[in-house]
Amino acid sequence: MRLAQNPALARTGEPLRAMHVVLETALGHSSRSLECGCSCVKITSHEVQSMSRTARWLALLLIQGSLLFACYVAAYWLRTEMSFSAFSSPTIWSTVAWVLLIKLALAEVFGLCRSQFRYASIHEFLFISYAMTLSSAAIYLLREHLGALPVPKGVILIDWNLSIMALAGVRVFFRLRHMRQRQSDATGTKRRILVIGAGDAGEAIIRQMQLHPGTNMLPVGILDDASNVQGLHIHRVAVLGKTAAVAHWARETQATEILIAIPSSSGAEMRRLVEVAGKTRLPTRTLPSVNQIISGEVSIEQIREVEITDLLGREPVKIDQAAVGSMLKGKRVMVTGAGGSIGSELARQLLRFSPSELLLVDRAEPLLFNIESEVLALQKQAHSAEATRIRACVADVGDPVRIRAIFAEHRPAVVCHAAAHKHVPLMEINSPEAVKNNIFGTRCLAECAAEHDVQTFVMISTDKAINPTSIMGTTKRVAEIFVQALARCSQTNFVTVRFGNVLGSSGSVVPVFRNQICNGGPVTVTHPDMQRYFMLIPEAVLLILQAASFGRGGQIFVLDMGQPVRIVDLARNMIELSGLRPGIDIEIKFTGLRPGEKLFEELRLSGEDIEPTPHDRIRVVKCIQTDWALMLDQLTLLKAAADGSDDSSIRAILRQIVPEYSIEPEAKKPSVAGLAQNQSDIAPTGLPAPSPAR
Repeated sequence: MRLAQNPALARTGEPLRAMHVVLETALGHSSRSLECGCSCVKITSHEVQSMSRTARWLALLLIQGSLLFACYVAAYWLRTEMSFSAFSSPTIWSTVAWVLLIKLALAEVFGLCRSQFRYASIHEFLFISYAMTLSSAAIYLLREHLGALPVPKGVILIDWNLSIMALAGVRVFFRLRHMRQRQSDATGTKRRILVIGAGDAGEAIIRQMQLHPGTNMLPVGILDDASNVQGLHIHRVAVLGKTAAVAHWARETQATEILIAIPSSSGAEMRRLVEVAGKTRLPTRTLPSVNQIISGEVSIEQIREVEITDLLGREPVKIDQAAVGSMLKGKRVMVTGAGGSIGSELARQLLRFSPSELLLVDRAEPLLFNIESEVLALQKQAHSAEATRIRACVADVGDPVRIRAIFAEHRPAVVCHAAAHKHVPLMEINSPEAVKNNIFGTRCLAECAAEHDVQTFVMISTDKAINPTSIMGTTKRVAEIFVQALARCSQTNFVTVRFGNVLGSSGSVVPVFRNQICNGGPVTVTHPDMQRYFMLIPEAVLLILQAASFGRGGQIFVLDMGQPVRIVDLARNMIELSGLRPGIDIEIKFTGLRPGEKLFEELRLSGEDIEPTPHDRIRVVKCIQTDWALMLDQLTLLKAAADGSDDSSIRAILRQIVPEYSIEPEAKKPSVAGLAQNQSDIAPTGLPAPSPAR
């Protein structure tokens, strides 16, 4: 900081410099100069930041003190009908110091001397009202009861009004100057945004756009279906009409983008909005759902592309935190397949329940490293007083020596077994590996759990295990049978959780379709009638943990998967979300069923009864009993066939263990009645077909 060639001013200019710094900071300028006689005070952005807190406080005190002094004198002037004789009244000068002392003291109490004018909010205006009201009340009480301040009542009332207007007005002035300065600094072409939604989220995002002109986002209109907001304005932006007319208003406003600002919308409502917005052929974006906006604050940074998960519209999962917490808190918990889609989400969610140790097991070293790093970062962010020890173990679940060593060293109380080979076509041509990993890997883990007195063992299964037509599904069904049988002769609480596909997993169709669309197509679908159950990964994991807390040994729990989704409809929706037209811009090509695939998935075997549980999105299956001794003999034969890579023997033995295993998926095409029966126990919440290609 520099006072040009004026030592006297250099010695006495600190308050002046401080006041100037505050003014410049409020205005948002990085460098200004203030003329003072023949000298110049030069303020730089670095000096603004380095200005001492005391000097900044003093400057704000002086500015506001000057305003309050002027208001007090003006109150006398106005009370005497603007006669200048009021200034000769001895009452003014004998009381002004005490009045200012009271007002500035209360201003300090309410933080008015520690704020930046350019960031003033409605809360600060309320604090101004509180401070000035209390100070006027104090002056009145001193006048009436102590006779210490002989200030006329009319002056107190006028001064109260003027003080509030002055302190609020100076903040409004600097805030408007700051906004105009930022708008003038903004460069580039404006993105004209047509906002759908006149609720709290719409208001907040419009305000953010106006406060941050550097984003070059200009709200040009609002659409909402509520009749009571039609014709109103939000931050000077008009509510133009209803959402059905989005194409008309997009043309009228010359919008370049559509923003859906309704985080609370259901899946069905979001699908409708995306459909009407799609008629404009403009990029359509949205905000996260309410349960994803953790802070409760809406910001520009949260604007994102509409995703297929938005259209699925799964309701947020609520679980019994106490029941799940009692199962996990303070326990050692092992997760196998920790680097996979389900295993990694299990690791993230388990951390919330404060286990004493979280043991991450996977044979894929890079994936294991990634999830270990992520969980450690999450733990650091949480600042939890009860830190969970994180351990990463590179291990193959089919290696009995390694697995037993891990159990002996760490002695987990809860095991979540998510490790499995899940890719259907690949496992059809690699049946020995599917058997080794999905069956004997599960057997190794389950037997180690029983030997080491594990309290709860949760196996993640799949709907492909029901009436399987693939090696993958059949091996998972064998694993289910083994775990159920072992539960009858063990103290460990063995639980199986069965569900369908999850959106966003590494093996799901969503990333495949996305890559195909990015490459210009075609999008490949195996069959026009192919359909699958879908749910979100976080949703599935929370329900897995809740189901595990219900388990009492040997049970199979089935998650509410909603309504099955046709894969071709999923493909069309993803193409439309990319701003393209199915069949015109991007071709959809049917390739035929691959080995092991079937047209539809089921939720239970014939003869299995489904019963409700305390959670409305979890059902429990009454299990079919198996012959334990016979199964052990069959597994011995199966292991020999897998070790010898004898595919035909593997399939023959699997068919003995799982009689419903079929290699003719075409024969399994469902009837309408069959689909209706299959859905009788699960509430429909799926993804309907999109509108025809335009």
